Amino acid sequence: MTVRRRDSRVVVIGGGTGTSVVGKGLRGRVERVSCVVSMFDNGGSTGILRDELGVAALGDLRQCLASLSPEPIHAELMQFRFKAGTLAGHSFGNLLLAALVQVTGDVTAAVQAAAGLLAIGDEVLPVTTDDAHLTAVLSGGGRIVGEIAIWERALPAGQFDLLLEPVPALNPSVARAVHEADLVVLAPGSLYTSLVPNLLVPGLAGALRATTAPKVMVVNLLNKKGHTDGFSASDHLGEVERFAGAGTIDHLLVNEATVPPQVLQRHGHAGDQVTIEAFGQNSPPRIIAGDFLDRNLTVIEDGLVQRTAIRHDPHSVAEAVLSLLA
Repeated sequence: MTVRRRDSRVVVIGGGTGTSVVGKGLRGRVERVSCVVSMFDNGGSTGILRDELGVAALGDLRQCLASLSPEPIHAELMQFRFKAGTLAGHSFGNLLLAALVQVTGDVTAAVQAAAGLLAIGDEVLPVTTDDAHLTAVLSGGGRIVGEIAIWERALPAGQFDLLLEPVPALNPSVARAVHEADLVVLAPGSLYTSLVPNLLVPGLAGALRATTAPKVMVVNLLNKKGHTDGFSASDHLGEVERFAGAGTIDHLLVNEATVPPQVLQRHGHAGDQVTIEAFGQNSPPRIIAGDFLDRNLTVIEDGLVQRTAIRHDPHSVAEAVLSLLA
């Protein structure tokens, strides 16, 4: 039975930035968008609130809530970051969610309450509600503990593993959303610190393999220095399926537009552009190639530091992935 776009339920899995971009493009085009969000960030405002208040990692949840809000002023408010005083570096959305967690006693209830305040008809789901940290185990010995520490360190290609400590439980609402999905999208973002951590939560990879819904991976525009230098789209797929299982992904969405060199220079963590080399046109998974580059450069604030962000265009990505539905 074919599913019409308007009646479809789409699950988007990743970290905050890439998932929010894809969610923004899908908002209003389908019956329900379910953004499944990694919960292992320990840096910036999120890390401070996690350490001082004992709340879950809130920053990626905030970004997805902002992107799904139908009111621009609500999105702007959730992303507003204080620049002075004792609140410097904190975003309003993080503080709101931290307060709601303490009022409700539960991060899932807090996110649902925030969605109600923002008049969001879709849903944002933490991949787990358990407290856990991302750890890289190096084959030559040694461990790197914490998402930020891993982000800042070079990883020896093919010589490390990733795990979550302690092992968290999958949010039952995530399992339900994947089971009900008509389409699953793996969002772009840092491969080892945004996307793969979701796949490490026991039960999610199995749920992805079990669903009959098409599964499409939106491949990053750029590689990350020290992590994925020189990776092609097939290399990204190989790493995802190292953790999710071979054959999990049905389609790869790959950008063919060239990122201007002067733009690359303004993107602090950017490496080379991801290519689609090593794929034949008829090789599985199916390649969806096109111009998916957002020409409107975004300046984002990480704490008090501003940096230029190179993003996928949310609307062209949404149109491409929805082409997989009737």
